[in-house]
Amino acid sequence: MSQAVFFEDCNWEPWKNGQGLTRVLAGDATWRLSLAEIRTSSSFSIFEGLTREIGLMLGHGLSLQPQDQAFAPMVLDRAGVCFAFSGNLALTGMLHDGPVQVLNLMYGAGQRHMLRPITQACRVHGLLALVPVRGGWRIGAVPLEEEMRVAAGTSFLRSSTPQTLDLVPEEGEAPLAYGVFVVTNGAG
Repeated sequence: MSQAVFFEDCNWEPWKNGQGLTRVLAGDATWRLSLAEIRTSSSFSIFEGLTREIGLMLGHGLSLQPQDQAFAPMVLDRAGVCFAFSGNLALTGMLHDGPVQVLNLMYGAGQRHMLRPITQACRVHGLLALVPVRGGWRIGAVPLEEEMRVAAGTSFLRSSTPQTLDLVPEEGEAPLAYGVFVVTNGAG
């Protein structure tokens, strides 16, 4: 079952390392999706045994600098850019020019999820969440039962089970949303 949820209905929680706050948007025992506001450059929490994926929502950018210099920095310089990395990796988040909001997906070993940008109308399979970055999105279940709407900055979609949905951006600025998907059969 899918539902539209308002961001304000999700409580803020302190980061594991105490250096920031996050809103848990969706998830279960195998995965978690959260929205973090990062106001100062700081270290990221270690989440051993988990995979993390991150995407920029708002702001002028963030570079994730691994403490192990064998790894290249991950640069989130615009909305729609995503990176996946091990939760074991020690990172420092360096702000480019002021605070940012990032979407953070975490899942455990043996699980396979993915965070991907969506920029146009499409039919998607295995969707667990849709978080608009720009514009409004109309969402229809397949087969069509009822249409929902979510909009950047105010609401998002979450599902208790993977869904097949038709996503249609509303007229206006260049549409962008992040989708969280369950990956099956080695796809991704």
